[in-house]
Amino acid sequence: MARCGQCQELFSDNGTNFVGADRILQTHTQECQKSTKVHNFLRSRSIDWHFIPPSASHFGGIWEAAVKSAEKHLLPVSKGFMMTFDETTTLLCHIEAVLNSRPLTPLSSDPSDFNALTAGHFLIGESITALT
Repeated sequence: MARCGQCQELFSDNGTNFVGADRILQTHTQECQKSTKVHNFLRSRSIDWHFIPPSASHFGGIWEAAVKSAEKHLLPVSKGFMMTFDETTTLLCHIEAVLNSRPLTPLSSDPSDFNALTAGHFLIGESITALT
């Protein structure tokens, strides 16, 4: 959220760590709602947390595919040695850039035009890893 902004909806599976985190967040939210100022702040920036049905991992297919894509890049590079926090952050930022630069659709029907619409176009106006 620090890099991409606050989300409005969060989807996760029913793993005990997610359910437990939700319980803790709900407890803190209820405590904070006693203050009118805090309550108005939380309500204006609320995040709805949705859980997929129990034992229905196929409901999370889209994000599981994204995790698999990230792991495909992360594991070969990081395997075999311990990275510092800064090295890990840098690596994850580069992987994020690569994933957000994957083509979604061609920008034109011209067969000699190799430019494609990417997620980066929605984020910064061009492919993040584009050579300029």
